[in-house]
Amino acid sequence: MTFLDTAALAEHRSFRDRVAVAMTKTAVNVAAEGPSDDARKDSLRSALATNVLNDPLGYTERFTWAVLTNAQVAANGLNAPDGDLEYTLSTVWDAIAGV
Repeated sequence: MTFLDTAALAEHRSFRDRVAVAMTKTAVNVAAEGPSDDARKDSLRSALATNVLNDPLGYTERFTWAVLTNAQVAANGLNAPDGDLEYTLSTVWDAIAGV
């Protein structure tokens, strides 16, 4: 998949909708996490979860681009399994949260 193909996928409405669902599920999971030994990390992750749940459409674009950094998701495009989207959302969460 070329960068242009990836950019086109990032703009595809159905793909973005799927990312929005996975992103929201991830936000709910992060919001339900118990405290760890890193209060700063917990605070940043939790704040992002709250922001995503309060404005999912506002976060969908940035999460879509982040998800597409996963080569497997990008290669599978619209056929990427939901589980791959959820897994990738979990892996990019800290980066977007600023951890």
